[in-house]
Amino acid sequence: MKNTLSLLLLLFSTILSADELEMLFESQSDEQDSELYQAVQYYIDNPLDINRVSEKELKELPFVSETMVRDILDFRLKHNEFQSVEVLNEIKSVRPVANIVIHFFTIEESHSEQLKVRARDRYSHPVEKSKAYHENKYRGNADKLYNRFDVIYGDVVKAGVVAEKDAGEASVADYKGVYAQYTPLKSPVQIVLGNYIVKSGQGLVFWGPYKMYKGFDPIVPAIKPESGLKPSLSVDENGSLFGAGVSVPFHSVKLTGFYSNRKIDASLENEQIKSLHTTGYHRFGSEWEFKDAVTVSTHGAVVEWHPASAAQVGVNYLMQQFDKPFMLSVDSFDDKKTASSVYYNFDFRSLSFFGEGGITNQTGNGFVTGFMLNENRFQAVWLFRNYNQSFHSPFGRAFGDNYSPNNEQGMYWGWKWNFFKQTLLTLNFDSFKHPVFDEQSTGEHWGKEWMIGFEQAIRNFKIQARIKSTQRELFVNAYDIWGNKSRKQNVKNLSSFQIQVYYKAEKLEMKSRIAYNHLGWDYLKNVDGLTDSSAILLFHDIRYKPEKFLDLRTRWSFFDAPLYDLRFYQFENDLAGVMKLQMLQNRGVRWYAVAGIKLGKIKLSLKYEITRYDNLVTVGTGNNLVLGDHISKISVQLDWKNY
Repeated sequence: MKNTLSLLLLLFSTILSADELEMLFESQSDEQDSELYQAVQYYIDNPLDINRVSEKELKELPFVSETMVRDILDFRLKHNEFQSVEVLNEIKSVRPVANIVIHFFTIEESHSEQLKVRARDRYSHPVEKSKAYHENKYRGNADKLYNRFDVIYGDVVKAGVVAEKDAGEASVADYKGVYAQYTPLKSPVQIVLGNYIVKSGQGLVFWGPYKMYKGFDPIVPAIKPESGLKPSLSVDENGSLFGAGVSVPFHSVKLTGFYSNRKIDASLENEQIKSLHTTGYHRFGSEWEFKDAVTVSTHGAVVEWHPASAAQVGVNYLMQQFDKPFMLSVDSFDDKKTASSVYYNFDFRSLSFFGEGGITNQTGNGFVTGFMLNENRFQAVWLFRNYNQSFHSPFGRAFGDNYSPNNEQGMYWGWKWNFFKQTLLTLNFDSFKHPVFDEQSTGEHWGKEWMIGFEQAIRNFKIQARIKSTQRELFVNAYDIWGNKSRKQNVKNLSSFQIQVYYKAEKLEMKSRIAYNHLGWDYLKNVDGLTDSSAILLFHDIRYKPEKFLDLRTRWSFFDAPLYDLRFYQFENDLAGVMKLQMLQNRGVRWYAVAGIKLGKIKLSLKYEITRYDNLVTVGTGNNLVLGDHISKISVQLDWKNY
């Protein structure tokens, strides 16, 4: 390890640059919002003219609230036009997310075509076949296909279709999605058909299929500015509603209603639901038999009142009905689920207060409340949440350590300080517990996390550093001298340190990172595999654009993470629209190269990736087992648009 560390430090003397999306989406979880990532990347690639963008278009932007929309339009009206998109930093409500949304805008001298058409086709092929393909266990081949087509007419009509085939599936369109959105001219009415999601309040009852996790930015994961109906072409087969929704404003009140009826995968026994299957895979017999086995109907409404320009109060209601009963009838497995909540959001000078409280199936209750301070160079947020064990909302993604708001109490605070123009300091702290806890569970009883981040820009360079500490109590296996097994409490301590340097020139960008993880246990050390251990990661990025039509990227990574708890997640530059959080465990090297060639309104992208492990003769387990010490994949994508 010492020799390896010396080598890494030597290599780190080469300096790099970076994609700002990385710090937003990279975390210690692979359950990030891929649909949100696609939206962010789309608006970065196709920015809106800030001097012509309509209110409807602004409301569709990610991270943008209605208050921000109003303030952007008021600023434009007062000053006639924006002289630069950098002026967004001067709008108080936009300031906490300005570093993100500023990339969604540009200033154009002329109008683009009103009718916009775009298409995307993607093909991925693993070079090495896994055990399942050698033994012909899957119905289809190992290739993965993705096809999408969108039509946009001004801010009046949007429509699109998507089809996807996962590796191992037989049909080239195993999953199909479709949406259409209509907003009449000079009318605030919105009608959505097909696949869509509902976002409202703080995400206690309604939100998308994914959530933002705690990361380098301490403010964005804790606030949920967006609201309303959102068309969806996510290929998460359980991630959206399917049906119709309409939103109609009446003066200071906005009414939204929706209905959904869709089939989902499940295993049945005696016409009862034994379990739900959410992977979306249909590769072999039982998975194919589970396909569309259950019909779920969902309807609901959102009533939002704006008593003043800086205040809003809303009510959410949801009812979901399965057409078959569950074999196990408990709060989380009822064939009929209801959820309702009340939320608020109001601003007073530099403070914003927000919160939401709700109930589910009469016995479940939960709430989240907080405030944000928004000064010129300083933003801070404080948030408290309490969700009891019986709170189960099928579309709830409120802030928390868990994926869904359930059986959790906690307090979070974070702040972001630009104490100089080019210097940023961030800090966040989260303390939580899961009150109902079974000692046979593999989850955590309580936990604490804190993170400190630092960023300094100097001309073409940017240095970022991050220190994170996580402490979690859980039950582990322990054995006495006679070999008898018992469950004992233990505390897992995971510390991580990361530093990276960016460099950006006219045609060249580079980025280097060193990351170090350390795992320690308070008790029962060296028992049942509970040993203190460390891990290290180094990667080096290069992006070179010799011509406007050619974009070349490559990354080389070395990783040594002997335990699963020490794994690394690295955000990768992938094909457009693909969010790749690559998990790295064991010891080895990963390398990939991406080439983008733009010819007029057509863009061809190619990626080759390979991960090679030390001292392994097989990679993966079960049906995914591959003979050899490496796995690799080739991907090709074609994008076309008429604008």
